[in-house]
Amino acid sequence: MKQTIRIVVAFVFIAVATINISFCKRSSSVGCLQSERLALLRFKQDLIDPANRLVSWTSGVEDCCIWSGIVCDNLTGHVLELNLRTAPLNGYATPAEDEAYERSKLYGKINPSLLDLKHLRSLDLSDNNFEGVEIPRFLGSMQNLRIPENIGAMSSLESIDFSGNQLSGEIPQSISKLTFLSVLNLSNNKLSGRIPSSTQLQTFSASSFTGNELCGPPLSNNCTVSVPTSGDQNRGETEGNEDGVDWFYVSMALGFVVGFWSFIGSLFFNRRWRCMYFQFLSSLQDKLGSVVRKCY
Repeated sequence: MKQTIRIVVAFVFIAVATINISFCKRSSSVGCLQSERLALLRFKQDLIDPANRLVSWTSGVEDCCIWSGIVCDNLTGHVLELNLRTAPLNGYATPAEDEAYERSKLYGKINPSLLDLKHLRSLDLSDNNFEGVEIPRFLGSMQNLRIPENIGAMSSLESIDFSGNQLSGEIPQSISKLTFLSVLNLSNNKLSGRIPSSTQLQTFSASSFTGNELCGPPLSNNCTVSVPTSGDQNRGETEGNEDGVDWFYVSMALGFVVGFWSFIGSLFFNRRWRCMYFQFLSSLQDKLGSVVRKCY
């Protein structure tokens, strides 16, 4: 009996070990999804890569999870992180090293194909050279949605680093929709205008926005926009009319004069109308007198 139990236990142990090994092999062999691989290739097409940093990003390599700067989920194969930051120089650098560093920076356009990376959590494009490129408007669709509302929604985006890229323009209002964003760095660009108002953006430190021409919380410099009040408008209208002619009163006086003399003149020059007018006044007086006598 004991020997039978030992055999059964050994069999179960071997079966479990076999299942675990096969599961681990299957998990480790999961590659990136075809749709996300194509999205990354479209994203690369709009980038200019002088130093061939993205040489591994080719159609010949089927698994995009082994591409440079890509981190995937081992179980699902979804792209979780996209890190294309230019590594900074350490300490003193020679002119040749400085030149090589500048040449290694990426530039070009940011393709909206990133929207197809629905599970992207971290997007780091810092210390590149996207000069003259505005922050993409589609960032507002890269929401950390547990259930994506549309095909353009990206899930789990938690980190954005666009620092040191010479980005220009304003921060789009749609970025305030990224309610699960925990890391944001837009420093040292050429951004301008007001920081969009949202509970999420105002929780980041001022260092996330420094090195730009931005204003509003969390920065200390406020946006000053002069909005004329009703009192200022009335005062301006009054001052503008001080030296002018008020045609309303002129037209009212002119109408009174014309109407009055048209009536008096007709009675003065037409005897028949004058008699009829006085007869009307006399009859009206009699009627009013009779009404007053009845009341008393």
